[in-house]
Amino acid sequence: MTFPNGPTLTQREDRLIFIAAKNGQFSIKAAYQLLLRNSAHNSHGNIPKNICRMIWHAKGVLPRARVFLWRAVKEALPVDALFSTRLARRPHGCSICGAIQENAAHVIFKCPKAQQVWFSSDFGLRTDSLPDSVQDIIAYLLNRLDEQQLGRMIAIMWQIWKDRCKECFEGKKYWPPNTLAAANAILFNIQAAEMHFSTPQKVVQELPPKTSSLCWVDASWLHSGTNGTGMAMLLFQSDKLLQYWIATGTATSPFHAELLAFEKAIQISIDLNVIDCTFKTYCLELKRVMNDETNVSQVEWQVYHEAVNVKLLWDGGKKGRNWNCTHVGREANVLADKMAKYARSTGIEYVGYSFPAFMDM
Repeated sequence: MTFPNGPTLTQREDRLIFIAAKNGQFSIKAAYQLLLRNSAHNSHGNIPKNICRMIWHAKGVLPRARVFLWRAVKEALPVDALFSTRLARRPHGCSICGAIQENAAHVIFKCPKAQQVWFSSDFGLRTDSLPDSVQDIIAYLLNRLDEQQLGRMIAIMWQIWKDRCKECFEGKKYWPPNTLAAANAILFNIQAAEMHFSTPQKVVQELPPKTSSLCWVDASWLHSGTNGTGMAMLLFQSDKLLQYWIATGTATSPFHAELLAFEKAIQISIDLNVIDCTFKTYCLELKRVMNDETNVSQVEWQVYHEAVNVKLLWDGGKKGRNWNCTHVGREANVLADKMAKYARSTGIEYVGYSFPAFMDM
């Protein structure tokens, strides 16, 4: 049997076609466009172009933070509201404050701890009056913040989420001031990377061999240990800052913290081939040990081995060099003290050769 104006049934074989594509051929692009059209009818929706552009092109934002923000705007974060929809179970509410609804906006902006973070931040933001979706909140703030403020806002959002996850899954209670300090550290590290700061392992610069230098060393330690230990070293030559280093670590006592900071100062001075240098420290016991005024066996027994290693490093570094260690009061060592406290509170580590403009010392 044949049709008057067409081929016979035996002349054309059946074939599969993809109805979402104009040519009937399946492609990733066609499938993605189909998903986008279908998503217009669900709660996720499409991200407006201005918000999408901000997420993927904002300066000073970590790639992980961009993905996090994109998921938050798409209501795709693993929160109770999403689980209740996909797992067909009754909502359990917020795992931190017990609120009935736990969506992305609640987690990042409206949970009581998150509210404390935003209100105590530079923004002074009252989040209880903001919209109930992250996308609407971002749209509201987008035209009210400049590029630098947007980067800071994203860093705070990202840190709130990380601290919340630690409290939920690791039992580590998060404290709003620490959250803000950690967000500041994120921004600081990004800015430091953009300004091409060197890492401590890549110190290759050498000083002229016959220059007289001053090396200020200090450490900051808390008995509670919640913020760890901050250490700082500043190397000056004729009142000009040549290099500085700050970092965090773990110490069992103030002397241990000073010992760790002094050890790093010795290592950096050796790497830089500093020939003539006076090391200044607030720790009188450390000065006495380095100058052989006190036997190393008389130091705290908990850090005896560390003290022996630092003393050996000091004695080895002094060979062929004019080094000496002196004690100074806290008021004379104020800059190193501030930098050590800054490192302890922010948890960052870096090396630089001039003070960054964004670091208020």
